[in-house]
Amino acid sequence: ASKNPKDLVCLVQFEYVEVYRGLGWKKKYHAPTDHCFALKHPQIQKKTSKYIRYFCAETEPALDQWVMAIRT
Repeated sequence: ASKNPKDLVCLVQFEYVEVYRGLGWKKKYHAPTDHCFALKHPQIQKKTSKYIRYFCAETEPALDQWVMAIRT
């Protein structure tokens, strides 16, 4: 994987999003793990929106760390 700054992409700005934890996303969205969360702007209401970003963590503690870091 490249570590060149020009290859970095901003997916979302945390001050404008809400964090949602997912239940059953492994089955529903074919996620690689059961430890999932989504980032969504409060004004976006469609679940199919291209502006909702879905993420998975490898473990439950890692998921907790991600969610806490985003919320602070």
